[in-house]
Amino acid sequence: ASYGIVLSPQPNLMSELRAPAANLTVLGLIILRGALHQKLVQTSAWLGVTVFSAFAIGRTISFVLDGWPSESILAAFAIEVLLAMLCFWIVVGNAKSAASA
Repeated sequence: ASYGIVLSPQPNLMSELRAPAANLTVLGLIILRGALHQKLVQTSAWLGVTVFSAFAIGRTISFVLDGWPSESILAAFAIEVLLAMLCFWIVVGNAKSAASA
């Protein structure tokens, strides 16, 4: 893998990797749908805040407990923080629009 992680073809390991990947894919599709349908914007933005913040928090804990990762992981962390902030900005902006309407 591009992160310097060597995967072995163990069924248990692959299952543990594929299950959260499928979960993240479905959550991403829900977030994307919210970007395309006004009625889902607020819910999807909150979901984005939750998902991307959870990744960033988990990585931060790993930085403290496990040490500094590769530049690729740091780039992923930066993107996750940016996406969490963008989603939160959408939540706040949408709430202000709703309050003034």
